[in-house]
Amino acid sequence: MTLAHEIRRRIADLCSRFDRERFSEPRFLLSAVFLGSLFLSLIASLNQPMVGRDAALYLSISLDPSISDISSAMKRFNWPWYPLWIRFVSGASGLSPEIVARLFCEFMTAFACLLAVDIVRRKRPDLAAWAVLIVLSIPAFNEYRGEILRENGFWCFSLLSLWLMYVMEGARLVSRMAAVCLCVILAAAFRLEAAYLFLVFAMTEFSRIQGKILKIGVIAGGLILAITILFLLSHRGLLSEGRISSFVNYIDPEEIYRSFSVFTQYAALKMPKFSYKDTNLIFFIGLCGYLVVKIISALGVFSLPWALSLRSSGKLRSLLLDPMVVAAIGYGVILLAFLIGRLFLSGRYVSFLGFLLFPGVCVGVQYISRRWPKSSMPIILLCAILALANVVSLSEPKTFIRDASAWIANNLPRKAHVYFEDDRIRHYAGREYPIEVIDREKALAMQGDEAYEYFVLNCRPDSLVEQMHKEGWRLLQDFREGGCVMIFHRDQSVLPEREIAP
Repeated sequence: MTLAHEIRRRIADLCSRFDRERFSEPRFLLSAVFLGSLFLSLIASLNQPMVGRDAALYLSISLDPSISDISSAMKRFNWPWYPLWIRFVSGASGLSPEIVARLFCEFMTAFACLLAVDIVRRKRPDLAAWAVLIVLSIPAFNEYRGEILRENGFWCFSLLSLWLMYVMEGARLVSRMAAVCLCVILAAAFRLEAAYLFLVFAMTEFSRIQGKILKIGVIAGGLILAITILFLLSHRGLLSEGRISSFVNYIDPEEIYRSFSVFTQYAALKMPKFSYKDTNLIFFIGLCGYLVVKIISALGVFSLPWALSLRSSGKLRSLLLDPMVVAAIGYGVILLAFLIGRLFLSGRYVSFLGFLLFPGVCVGVQYISRRWPKSSMPIILLCAILALANVVSLSEPKTFIRDASAWIANNLPRKAHVYFEDDRIRHYAGREYPIEVIDREKALAMQGDEAYEYFVLNCRPDSLVEQMHKEGWRLLQDFREGGCVMIFHRDQSVLPEREIAP
């Protein structure tokens, strides 16, 4: 027997064992996915030790000694529950807020991956082994490992509520409703969009219940419960009117249509006269296509298996009984409404849809592996490569942020009025966050007592240095390791008069 033949035999044996029942044991699967997720997050954190802009805001709230209650926290950020929780745990444990936040995020991500795999295992036990590999590979949520985001808690508790809809299917309705509602409320404390899961739960329960009277009773009970919860939260001052009104505007059809019409009327002036009347339709189709592109980008190469899984979709009634399918459709509608009304869509917003489409991806991958048996090993290797690619960065570390922060902390007066274009530098320099966010042009135009003495700018140095020098600014220091940060000093005696842009 030749060496090549022996290698092929062992590879074939490994592929055949991959679908065996012993790999589908819950203890093995759940332990593997949880520990694997934590391991990947550790790699991501080591590769990218800098926090993001959102994280800098959360950590600044948790470190701010002037914040003594919820109302003062809401002046800084209108949905501050996660930063406040970081603050509480940090104070109780003695750990720094950044370490607490990183631990929270990575453990919640690991738990979310575990729940996603268990949902697939309960629906289709034969997909469980593939689910472990795929959940650690899909870019939609894996590319955010190592970052401090509210999305981690949103994923975790949203999936927990969906998981309970499967696990507690045979339990009493009151118990099931109480457990699911609690998880949805916890998810909404991270991102208010999670509130739509109340509707997902109501729709799945409505489709399962037999009898008109019972259905009416469930609807009435659900409405009373939702109104009671909102009333109690509002009475306690735990709801931010700004955040809620903003979310309502996102999904308000009238507001969406008004915002979209204003944009298309302006764009129509630039369109050829032959397409003037079809401007609304052109941009609507374009935005729908853009959403599809964002979803494909979030799934990466797993878009093809998911598309193949649509071939095996069941009847409409069976789909309405599946909470993950209903949640995916509902979240897709929310994303489309947001995109049409706001004309932008961050990849982080689409990430949760990756979890909701995950069962379909597993179905598609199994179909490919059974249709072409020799593809099993390449798929396994591809999943391993993608899992590492999501967390390993080959780009140059952005040390300029920490270097600039350290220089500011050591050289600029503590009471100096400093403008930071990148809030991460503000965070690492130990400076307080402003209540109002001001753009660069407006900050440069300020005069009198409100004028800034120093400017810390992220910039391309070629043209900026000369421009700032002509307007009376002096370059104090610049940092260019992995990027560029420039620190300018304002000289009131030579700075020309400027008008604040309207």
